[in-house]
Amino acid sequence: MTIGIQSKVYVLPEMYGIKEQRIVSRLNLDQPQTDGSNQGAEVEAAVVKNTNHTPADIQAIIQDINAKLKERGLQAATEEVCPAVVEQDIPHGTAKELEYNFLRYQAALMDVLGEMNLTLMPFGLLPYSGREEAQRQMFAALKRHTDAFYRKVLIPRDGEKIKALTHTSGLQIHVEQRHGFTAIMTVRALSLLSPLFISIWASSPIIDGFYRGYNSERMQQKSLLPNNLTGLIPNEAVSSFHSMQDWLQRNTNDARYRSISPGYFWVRQPRVKLGTVENSTMDMNPNVELIILGMRLTYAIAMAVARDMKDNKGLPEEIFGSGDLTENNRKWVYSLNDQLQRSTNLFNYRFTDINGVNISVPQFLKKVMDWCNLPIKDQNALINFLGKGTIAERILRKLNIQTGQEEAITGQKEKRMKDVYLEFAEIYKNAITEKYNKNE
Repeated sequence: MTIGIQSKVYVLPEMYGIKEQRIVSRLNLDQPQTDGSNQGAEVEAAVVKNTNHTPADIQAIIQDINAKLKERGLQAATEEVCPAVVEQDIPHGTAKELEYNFLRYQAALMDVLGEMNLTLMPFGLLPYSGREEAQRQMFAALKRHTDAFYRKVLIPRDGEKIKALTHTSGLQIHVEQRHGFTAIMTVRALSLLSPLFISIWASSPIIDGFYRGYNSERMQQKSLLPNNLTGLIPNEAVSSFHSMQDWLQRNTNDARYRSISPGYFWVRQPRVKLGTVENSTMDMNPNVELIILGMRLTYAIAMAVARDMKDNKGLPEEIFGSGDLTENNRKWVYSLNDQLQRSTNLFNYRFTDINGVNISVPQFLKKVMDWCNLPIKDQNALINFLGKGTIAERILRKLNIQTGQEEAITGQKEKRMKDVYLEFAEIYKNAITEKYNKNE
């Protein structure tokens, strides 16, 4: 069978051979194509003490947090790799149910933390100085982590490189897709669009009390993780089911975890056990509307891929080029990501798209949104957000930092930095509470 991409046609190797059919059946990825209507999310955020704004030790208080969440009828939260970061798994459901559950879970968590004199910090990375000591503490705490996977798999596999995750928090949006080929194509589409997600949702321009010219230091830190497990997923992992299984076998040491997509990739390989594709590109963000728009855009892209695969159209060439993750396309993605990471005004930034066409970020985003049929109201909201500046740009403006030039945040500016982050955190808390109450 061939899959068309506009005027181009290519054949996926062994896609429908006997070997492939056995793998697809065994992994339960031969289900009828879905529209991605079942969604979920993982929401991470650091927590600080109200008394001195220093990171809290979630590992020490997670049982108390969960006891209070249980009283409110919610599932338990978990400690992340970093002991200062808490994670909530938002229950899967329809797009509307996911948005409601996100508001409900975050409102309850912040209510609990407030009772404990703690504040949720909805950013991709805590900006405070003293990162080297924080990394030492993080690695020591990881050895005591309650989840054996962290102790027995991550530490032996990643070693001290895992320290890069200290104080980092991201959003992971899951979209169910049990039709294996469509799942693979969804990973490719989201991967080729990853620079957009990374830059628009960037909220971490400062690290260790220093601005280095990047809008998402969280993503810069992820690049320091083992290079075979971060960035764009290898093309071989999403070229066919056979190659996908071979890649899993070679890159997952523990057989118990071979059904889990290993690593820290921007967009993870289809989770064969769960039948989901995961978009992990976005920083945690203090703009509630933007988080919801990120959910909706991810969902719309997954639906558009399913629609086009069903119609045997393939990914549109004018947006995705050849639609694969081979060398030239990878170079383009990494180059674009670097450009957008260093952009001082994303709304006005122009770049060369995958087909060599000069285009602005809003124009390219509009092209993507039209293709995936994102509602006009949501399209306008995203463009308007860009026009006002990303969260990273707004943080830098409030601190009077000249974008694009490195600067140490010291003295009065350091105090102002803490106040700015807390102001955004308060805005986030109030917006969550207001939206949740409206939905009740």
